[in-house]
Amino acid sequence: MRSGFIIHISVLLLASLVAISPLIHLSASSQSINIRTQPITIFDANREYIYVEYRGSADILGAVVRSDPGILVEGAKQVGDTALGYFKVYIVNATSKSYLCALSLVSSQPFSLNISLRSGDLPASQSQMISVPANITAQIEIPINYGSYQQPVVIAPTVSYTPTFPLWSLIAYVALIPMFLATAYLDKGSLKSIRKRWSAFDTFALTLRYLFYSSLVIFFLVTFGVIFEFFMIRFYSLGITLHAGDWLLACALLSVFGLIYGVGRWRGLFDNIDEED
Repeated sequence: MRSGFIIHISVLLLASLVAISPLIHLSASSQSINIRTQPITIFDANREYIYVEYRGSADILGAVVRSDPGILVEGAKQVGDTALGYFKVYIVNATSKSYLCALSLVSSQPFSLNISLRSGDLPASQSQMISVPANITAQIEIPINYGSYQQPVVIAPTVSYTPTFPLWSLIAYVALIPMFLATAYLDKGSLKSIRKRWSAFDTFALTLRYLFYSSLVIFFLVTFGVIFEFFMIRFYSLGITLHAGDWLLACALLSVFGLIYGVGRWRGLFDNIDEED
């Protein structure tokens, strides 16, 4: 009885070795590599997902080795002259700040992978490229962070529009208008001495011309100042005020004097002033 029992055990052990010998041979002959990518951060689980695209010249076998709870993996592929496919990794139940998804891919020919973060229809970001040799099983581990870092928020500076007058604008009005009026008074004295006739209409026309010149110069100065304020607000986020009301006043002043000056020239109001000596 005892010798029969020993013979029976020996037969069972021999049969077991014969059965597992192909598995041992497969494990010893196959080659594999583990690749851990850089962590990818997902801020908006409703729109963002990880896109793994693979491409090669021969069929590529892919499988999901590990997918943490809360992770959904979708995939598809097509085989033709070029084998290509993809995996989409989503966070469907955000219960943690970190996840791990592992994919396994192998092919008889070299192939490449492109791992990136996508947001809806926007272009991919955080792209990582991986090249895998032929007959190598690549296990790709993708660490995923959710809300681990605060998403950078860019706040556009608020532009406030006010009708108040800055100091530099008041200086332009106070300095330029009297200066041009003084020039008109001096010019009137020289013209009055060389003209055969001079009337109050000529004095009015000369004053109007210099007021038009002063409003034109003020308009250019105020416009330059408002443009400078706008660039300081938009590109340097400075908390300064955009004086749009002052620019509108400069436009109105130039329009009024420009209209009167144009009508005056049309009616010949400046003929005596512009008369050649």
